[in-house]
Amino acid sequence: MSNPVDAQWFTSDMPGAPALSGTVGTLIAVLDACLLNGFGSVTLTSLTVSGGVATAVKAGHGFLDYVVVLIEGSTPSELNGKKRIAWVDANTFTFDATGITDQTATGTITAKVAPVGWDKPHSGTNKAGYARTDLAANAMMLRVDDTPPQYSTIIMYETMSDVDTGTGPAPTSGSYYFCKSNAANTTARQWRLFADGRGLYLFCKNNGSGWYSALEFNDSESYKNGDGFGTVLHAVESATYQFQYYTLNSWGLISRSYSQSGGPVSARCYTHSRSSTLGSNFQSYPAPADSGFHAWPMEIWEGSTLARGLLAGIWNPIHASPSTGGPSDGLIVTDIPQLPGRRLMLQEIYNGGAAAAFDLTGPWRE
Repeated sequence: MSNPVDAQWFTSDMPGAPALSGTVGTLIAVLDACLLNGFGSVTLTSLTVSGGVATAVKAGHGFLDYVVVLIEGSTPSELNGKKRIAWVDANTFTFDATGITDQTATGTITAKVAPVGWDKPHSGTNKAGYARTDLAANAMMLRVDDTPPQYSTIIMYETMSDVDTGTGPAPTSGSYYFCKSNAANTTARQWRLFADGRGLYLFCKNNGSGWYSALEFNDSESYKNGDGFGTVLHAVESATYQFQYYTLNSWGLISRSYSQSGGPVSARCYTHSRSSTLGSNFQSYPAPADSGFHAWPMEIWEGSTLARGLLAGIWNPIHASPSTGGPSDGLIVTDIPQLPGRRLMLQEIYNGGAAAAFDLTGPWRE
C-alpha cells in the first residue's frame, strides 16, 4: 500500500536544485538529485510539536508548498524521515505529527527536499541506468546517455547488465531524446519533475520561455491483472527542441503487449471526448456550474484499438488552456469534484497551448 508521501514534486526554483542546461551531464544531475539524493539541506533553528502538528523554523529555508522534506537528526526519532509540508511561509513550515506528544525536539536537525528513493545500479561517465525500488514496480529500467550537450538519449530496457548493455530495449533501435536546451551553453533552463516510486514526468523550458520538453517513464495502472510489462516511455523521437506532448493520440511506447510477449508496442492516450489536445478544452475556469476545477483521467491504449490501463498521477484539465484564459502554470488547485481532498498542480505544456494536472497528494496508485 502506498503511503502519504509517495507523490512528490520538484522544481528548479527550489534552493539547491541542480541547474539543467545545454551542457554534458546536467540531466543526470537533476535525476540524481530528485530520485536518489535530495537537495537543499538546511539546519533547523527549532522543531516543536503541539497538538499533533510539527512546526519547523529556519529563516529563508526556501521549501515550497506541499513538498516532501527529509528530516534527520531529531530526538524524538519519530520526527525523522519523509514529511509532507502542510503549510509554509518564508521562515516556517509545518507537517503532520499525529501521535507524537507535545515537545521541543533536540539534536542537530536538518531538513532537505527528499529524494523519491529510486536506485542507480549502473553508471558511467555521463551515463546512468535507473531502477525503481518499489516492490510493486515493473522491472523496466531507464537508461540515460547525457553525453550530448543538448539532446540526452533515452532508452527503456527490460534488464540491464551494465550501463551500456541491456535486453528488451524500447525503442528497439536508436533512442528517444530529451532536449535540455536549444543552445549548447550553460544558460540554465527551468524544469519541473513529478514522481512516485514507480514513475516520473519531467518537463523543461528548453528555449527559455516555453515548456517544450517532456519525458515520461511510468508504470500504467493496467487493466490486466499481473501486467509486468505495462510500463510507458514517452519522449521525442528525434533531436528537436519542440515536442508535441499535448497531442493525445500520439504518445510513446509500452514495454510489451498485454499478452506479455514480443517487443514494445506503440502507445496512445485518450481522455475526455471534448478535445484531442491535453488540457485545451472549452470550459472556463472556475467551472461555471460549481466554481470548481474539473479534470479527467487519462487512458493508455495499445495503438488505437486496445485499452491497456490508466496513466498514474496525471489528469487532463477540462478547461481552456493557459494561453487562452484557463488556469495558469504552477497553480495548485483543491476544488476538484472528482478528487476530494487532493491537490493538483497545473503544468503548462507547449508554451501555454495545453496543460496537464499532476496529483501532489497521492497515492497515485491504490
